[in-house]
Order: sequence, then structure tokens, then C-alpha cells
Amino acid sequence: MDETTKDSLVKGDYLRALKDDFVSDDYLCDLLDIGKSATATMRRNGRGPQWFRLNGRPCYKISDIKAWIESNRVVTAA
Repeated sequence: MDETTKDSLVKGDYLRALKDDFVSDDYLCDLLDIGKSATATMRRNGRGPQWFRLNGRPCYKISDIKAWIESNRVVTAA
């Protein structure tokens, strides 16, 4: 196998791993049981998980969603 083929395999593996780490706005809507207008409002007002614009669409890292959910934990008195 030549170096070009090796490089493209490594790059392809990296891109697949990177893609697996991101989820769509639809995923977040389903997770939170809210509509797209609600996630758009959260992004516009600086609330909600950190997000990226990839190919013109909002997407989220799974770790950012988890961190945002944890940051909204409410501790109740026992």
C-alpha cells in the first residue's frame, strides 16, 4: 500500500470518528422533546448547549449536550 492510500485511510477514519461525535439539531429536538423553533431560540439567546454550524446547519457535540444537561441539574432538599 502506498503512502497516499495510507494517508487517505487515516483521514477517512478521522472524519468518520469526528462525524460520530456530532449530532444534528433533529437529534437534540428529539432528545429534549422540543421543536426546531425552540432550539433556534436557544441558540439565538445564547442558551442551550454550545453548537457549530457545519454545512450551513446547526450541530452539537454529544459531550457539549451532556455538559449542558449537567449544568442545569437542580439539587433538591432531602
